[in-house]
Amino acid sequence: MNTGQLPQGSFLPGRILAVPSWVFPGTLAENCRFLAGRVDEVGLLFLQAFPPAGAEEDPPADVPRLPLRYHLHLPLDLPWEDPAGAARVCRLLREKTSVFGPLRAVLHPPPHGPDEERSLASFLDGLAAGGEDPRLLLLENTPDNDLGSLVALVREYGLRVCMDMGHILAWGQEDLVRRDDLLERTDLLHLSAPGAAGDGHLPLTALDARGVALARRLLRAAPREAVIMLELFQWSGVEESLPLLRQWLESSGSP
Repeated sequence: MNTGQLPQGSFLPGRILAVPSWVFPGTLAENCRFLAGRVDEVGLLFLQAFPPAGAEEDPPADVPRLPLRYHLHLPLDLPWEDPAGAARVCRLLREKTSVFGPLRAVLHPPPHGPDEERSLASFLDGLAAGGEDPRLLLLENTPDNDLGSLVALVREYGLRVCMDMGHILAWGQEDLVRRDDLLERTDLLHLSAPGAAGDGHLPLTALDARGVALARRLLRAAPREAVIMLELFQWSGVEESLPLLRQWLESSGSP
């Protein structure tokens, strides 16, 4: 992985800009080649565990050497009824993508329920037993889990947080912006507008006044070193959102 050619703030004032590895219909390699020189970091999408989806078996040799940083988004359909099996899936995925040198991995935690803490703890122990460092995981707030009940586990295992603004707006999770115990651990911000039908991953220009206020508040509250990811799946949406994002960052000084 080549991270030296892109100083922090190449595309946003003093911040790291990330987008997903799918911003137009095409292979992972085609998307990454397009994104090199346009963003700092790419989130490699592996959203299905069975079968794995989102990448070629053997990425072309030039792709891991592009001037990009990488992180993983782990599958959404992990078998939480079998935490050890879920950990094996993620270990294999990390091995498969090791050539990219991903810096961290985003995880959707198990849904709220009586076994959520036990399932997640067993999963984390399974990762550690296989040589993976659980501290490289970022737990994302999801429609099924706003992370509030997992704070003790987050602290115990030294986990970090991926704060998803679209989920906050779509699923009424505004209390998260007052959770300093989670905000201070935020290493990645997912920014998008939710749309009328839920988490629509729309450009930031689609935000209403409530959404704009929340976005600006998150940018101020999250650690300055947190990566800002426009979680948009069309490059035109990224281009549409960037001027607004730059304006928010510049007007707020040091968010």
